[in-house]
This record gives sequence, structure tokens and C-alpha cells, in this order.
Amino acid sequence: MALRCDGTRPRGDGTSLNLGHASRVARLPLVLLHAELELGASDRLHHPSQRRTADSAEAQALADIIVIKTAEWVGLNEIFVSILAIGGVLAAISTITGLLVTGAGAISYDIYYRLINPKATESHLLIVAKGATLVLALLVLVIAVNPPGLIAQITAVAFALAGNTLFPVFLLGIWWDRANKHGAIAGMTVGTIITFAPILLGNMIPILRTILPPTSSALVGAPVVILTMIIVSRLTPPPPEHLRRFLVEKVHSP
Repeated sequence: MALRCDGTRPRGDGTSLNLGHASRVARLPLVLLHAELELGASDRLHHPSQRRTADSAEAQALADIIVIKTAEWVGLNEIFVSILAIGGVLAAISTITGLLVTGAGAISYDIYYRLINPKATESHLLIVAKGATLVLALLVLVIAVNPPGLIAQITAVAFALAGNTLFPVFLLGIWWDRANKHGAIAGMTVGTIITFAPILLGNMIPILRTILPPTSSALVGAPVVILTMIIVSRLTPPPPEHLRRFLVEKVHSP
């Protein structure tokens, strides 16, 4: 069917389908985005002193919601954008729930039961776990009200903390039978200090952020922690013989 000169296509009911108008409507979100970027760039061009601040503020505002904003910019239906947003919220909630349960279990059993009160009953441990969950949830809430950085940055710091503490302990604890609890405690303490030192003291000692970037401190921290564990384990009594035999018979044997 031929198009008219005004860009419309005749329909059987006597009306016309304006393809040009439909195309313009479909491109409207991209046009608005382009116009917004152009106006922002023009304003910053006329006010050079505000250019860097404006760019940083815009990036900060969009970084954590870039997936949702991208869906809006390309013109997806509002229902699909809502589903995308709900999926992100649900993923965050499930992750937080799992971490709270893991943290409460570690505090109640690994710290309280094994180090503080070995005679604690199950009901007592349950109370400690509930209290630890509440304290951890409040701590997360306080941090979330005024986040110290972008979600990606906070996640990278969490992975750096794991690389500076858990990775060396797992590596040497499984593959080196001479590693003991003294070396593990010393190594994890050093790893925690390496992770948070550039964050807490970076403004006072700028070289810390250069040597130990907060989001990738494990590149330097993990080898230092491994060396610390080896030295401390060598200077302290070896682990019990039954633990070393367990590694050989149950872990390393096929």
C-alpha cells in the first residue's frame, strides 16, 4: 500500500495511520535525553567553574540506578521498568537476609560459643543470634541512610575485605597443615587493618590510598596476610595431630 506525500498510510476505515508521528513518538525518550545532555553541556560550557562539580553530581546521581534509567531512556513500557526495579530490590533483600543470617551464626557460634562461653545452651545461643541479627540490621540501616559511596564501590570494598581475610585463611588452612589458629587470627587482624586503613586514615595519610586503593587493597593485602600467617604459625605451636590427619585423610585424599 502506497504512502501519501504527508507520510500517512490510508486504512480501510477511511482513517490514516501517520507513520512519521509514530516514529517520532517512539524516539521521544532518546530525543529528550539528547536535549537534556545538550542543555547540560551548554550550561557547563558557559559556567566553567561548575563543570566538574555538575558532572560529578550527575554521575553520582545516576550510577546506582543506571540500569533502570537505561530502560527508561530506550522507551521500555513502564510495567517492564517496574519489574526491573522490583527485581533489583528483591535481589538486594535476599542478599542482605543471607548475610544477616551468616553474620548472626558466626557471632553466636564461632565467637560467643567457641571463644567466650563454651557451656552456652542452644536457647542461649539462639538469643545471642537474634540479638546479633538486630545489631547488624541496625548497623546496615545507619550506613544505608548515608552511604559512604556508590553501591559498586561498597561491594568492591566488601570483596577486598574477603580477599584480605577469608582467602588467605582458606588457602593456607586447607593446603598447609602447619597453619594454626594463632596465624589465622593474626592474619585476619592484619587483613582487616589493611582494608579499612585507607578508608579511615586516607585523608590524613594520602599515600595509603595510593598504595592500598580501598576497592582493590587485596592485591597488596592478600600476600601480606599470607606472609603474616606463615610467620606467626611458625612461631607458635602447631595444630593438633588429629586436625592434620583429618586434612590428609578427608580433604586431600581422593
